[in-house]
Amino acid sequence: MSMDDKTIETIAYQLIQAQDNSEPITPLTESFHSLNIEDAYRIQFCLRGIKIKRGEHPIGWKVGATSRAIIEQLSIYEPILGHLLNSSIYSPESQVIPWEGFIKPGIEPEIAFRIEREIKGPGVDHLMVSEAIEWVLPAIEIVDCRIKNWKIKIQDAIADNSLHRGILVSSCGTPFRRLNLADEKVTVEINDQTAAIGEGKDVLGNPVNVVVWLANKLAEFGMSLNPGDIIMTGSVTHFLMVQRGYKVKVSYDRLGSLEFSFR
Repeated sequence: MSMDDKTIETIAYQLIQAQDNSEPITPLTESFHSLNIEDAYRIQFCLRGIKIKRGEHPIGWKVGATSRAIIEQLSIYEPILGHLLNSSIYSPESQVIPWEGFIKPGIEPEIAFRIEREIKGPGVDHLMVSEAIEWVLPAIEIVDCRIKNWKIKIQDAIADNSLHRGILVSSCGTPFRRLNLADEKVTVEINDQTAAIGEGKDVLGNPVNVVVWLANKLAEFGMSLNPGDIIMTGSVTHFLMVQRGYKVKVSYDRLGSLEFSFR
């Protein structure tokens, strides 16, 4: 049985308050035993709508649980989508990201796309996505969890905007048609030590496949990918927990690199 709209809205406001106050809440799946995946997406889209009403605006989408490393780390066995708003984007030139406002964050090295034309499902395929991508961009997602102690099931993660907190996306893109992204190697360094290595093929075989999945999934909600959207395709490695003072660098074979410190 689906949740009523009032309950959906109440939960969405609880998640917003948890983020605004940096105070996590009890797992939703413990407080609401009937919470299913459909209702979890209703909560997330309600959350998105509330934030837009208070002045934030959409800039794209993210997909999580696209790599075996993340699937095993979170025990989430299917891709999940989340929304991106302008309030969560950090300048790629950021040397320092303020620690205040995070709860218990981690970082994910990702390959991002910028879309130049609408992609509308259902029935989206690899060719349709390839023709719509303008730029490939090195990116880092900062994940965080508004649920206490990261004690989550898939429903908690989806409702909590798929654990999204922030992104850094390079302002220098590479034309998509030049690249074989399945072979793009990504190296993560934490405090000048190699912490993880992955390749583009680690996310659903190719990051383009992630966008295919996303476009078709959004069609279930009557939504599409729009020109200018940034698409985060999921971590190519496991996510790495970080602390205040940590220095992060993510390097790509051909796309460039990003680095910053938490202070």
